[in-house]
Amino acid sequence: MRPRNRRLALAAATLGLTLPLLGCVGTPSASTFAANRNQGFTLYQAKRYEAAADQFRAAAQKNGADVASHYWWATSLINVKRFDDAQFPLEQALTLAPDDPKWTPKILDRLASVYEAQDKPERLYALLDEAIANGGQDPRDYNRKAFYLMKIGDFDNAEDALRKSAAFSEPTDPEPYVLLADFYESVNNRPAARQNLRYAYYLDPEHLDVAGRLLGHGVVLGPAAGLRPPSLGLEPAPPAERGVPGRPRSKPRK
Repeated sequence: MRPRNRRLALAAATLGLTLPLLGCVGTPSASTFAANRNQGFTLYQAKRYEAAADQFRAAAQKNGADVASHYWWATSLINVKRFDDAQFPLEQALTLAPDDPKWTPKILDRLASVYEAQDKPERLYALLDEAIANGGQDPRDYNRKAFYLMKIGDFDNAEDALRKSAAFSEPTDPEPYVLLADFYESVNNRPAARQNLRYAYYLDPEHLDVAGRLLGHGVVLGPAAGLRPPSLGLEPAPPAERGVPGRPRSKPRK
């Protein structure tokens, strides 16, 4: 069964093709590098991806340290499904920006999509695991891993990645449990999906998506609909009755 990777696609996610050009495209400078890159942006916006790739490649050749030129060169090629040609500029971009908070997640997403499209699972696993090791247990890296492992049919390890994402997320964040619910629904495990939706509901009863989905699972909304999630730890014990410490209270005389 093909998984419905709704939110993982957004989560992993980070796979959007939106072009951040508002601050990038302007009057081309006198340098041929800037002219090539700006022309690449113009062509990309016009969806002329092959021509855009040629311009970004020319810019990257003139300035080998420019991450953006490599990234958009590869992205243009991905849009026309030239995955083999996109591999090199993405690997170069990752070498140039191995731990850049802006560029590294984007490059990892693109490169993972290329390895998956090329049917290179060994490289895909290595890339995803290296991202987790270098990223300090960032939940986004676990979500990326889960997304791509689901695409190649490795559901056991995808589930494990999502559970680790929940473990390393903020304890009050409902989204890891929504992602787990998405996963379990995609593999037709409705009891597990319902349980994780109830965890999410406990954390955010006003979540735009959770309440309606719980109704679809037959759960009556209200205070009892939520379940305290594992992220919050064990529920605090009720306060002890007053009395002598260490001794049970004496029974009242009849």
